Amino acid sequence: MPDIEGSDHLGVWLRAQPPEFACVLAARAALRVVPVLENVLHEEAEERRSSIVLPSFLALAAANFASVRPERRAEVRDTARRAGRHARTAIGNSDDKARVSIDEAREFLPPMKEVYERIQELKDDLYFLRTTARAIDAIVQSVQALVDATDANRGIANPDSVYESTVASVVAAQDAVKGIREDTAELWRALRLDTEFLEASVSDGGQPNAIVSDIAEQALWSRGISGWAGRLWADFKDELPNEEGWSVWINWYEARLMGQATDVDQEFACLNISADDWIQGPTHSNAIIANRIAARADPLHAAVSHGFEELDAVRQDSAVDLTLHNNRIRDALSKDPYLAIGATKDMLEAVMKTILQRQGRDQLDRYSFSKLIGLCFEELRLAGKSPPTSEVEKHSRRIASCAKKMIETTNQFRNKAGTGHGRAMGDELAVTPADASLIASTGLILAAWLLRHDMER
Repeated sequence: MPDIEGSDHLGVWLRAQPPEFACVLAARAALRVVPVLENVLHEEAEERRSSIVLPSFLALAAANFASVRPERRAEVRDTARRAGRHARTAIGNSDDKARVSIDEAREFLPPMKEVYERIQELKDDLYFLRTTARAIDAIVQSVQALVDATDANRGIANPDSVYESTVASVVAAQDAVKGIREDTAELWRALRLDTEFLEASVSDGGQPNAIVSDIAEQALWSRGISGWAGRLWADFKDELPNEEGWSVWINWYEARLMGQATDVDQEFACLNISADDWIQGPTHSNAIIANRIAARADPLHAAVSHGFEELDAVRQDSAVDLTLHNNRIRDALSKDPYLAIGATKDMLEAVMKTILQRQGRDQLDRYSFSKLIGLCFEELRLAGKSPPTSEVEKHSRRIASCAKKMIETTNQFRNKAGTGHGRAMGDELAVTPADASLIASTGLILAAWLLRHDMER
């Protein structure tokens, strides 16, 4: 078994191992010091959550993904580097700002007890920032390990670089722990257990890619989360506001702590968001991640989410304001499937009436729902008695005919099960959220489709 007592021993041991082992050790070292990030939230918490904490989580997720699926690390290379650089730059800027604040307080504020206390608070913040900067260095170096491994495969990096980055990640993690407490024995014990697991798996005939996937299912700390890390993590969670959607990252990190299997497809979906999205801050980017997680858990939810996106896209350029209907459907889907069906029918009716009104039709309230469908499709030239003039038009009419039937069926289902028609208790159809999701997703996409045809005309 490996006898690793420090960074020198680790470097020697690593060079006898495949690069996949280096990447996974770097990622796990960085994951162990995530609780240290709590220290940045003592001042300017809102700004630092956005500029430091969020990109740190993104970089960590990329490092974890690449270590568990080394054959796919090239797919997250650029995201990982961008996020790591962003976090490192942001904490450097916070350090500079903290030093300036201390100097200004000393120079311009009159000496009094409150000023001395404030200066001490700023000094404490500066110390915590520098401790956290070491944790971020561990994250950045774990990212660098995956970058080095990727580039070495392409022949544009020295193969030894990945081992150097891994050692640097472990050393930075050690320094981050030293900023909290002197004893780093638990950190090295966890690392040694990781190396023992890797060697034992090789002895059992395991292949590197399979072994690194297996080690990700081992808890980060052999005896449960370390005391200092547990306390900091509990504080950290409390300081991440619910309204910013941090539960996606809290759940992700606690799964890593406990050694739960990584859903790599889900993790990749979370990482594969644009830079324009995640730089808008945690509320925006975490909502995207939460939607993708929910969509992967429920295919029907994915269809409904797609319907909402379609409707939002056309609504931006349309005179039709469907916000009320959209919100009613969204809110009712899980709580009241009957209301969701009724709201979907109401939305389709509002779309068709609005389109017909824009074309000069009046007295629309006297028409039945079926009549509205016919008039709307005629107005949009989606139906006609004359023969089609081309093969494309022929198939387009067939699709339109199917869409028309779907809208009619939505109304029929609503009459049987949705809101809007009084029925004796016990006579109503049993409707599940899955039923309502299918109807809502279809209705939302059809509404967007009708509006787009109207806009194109």
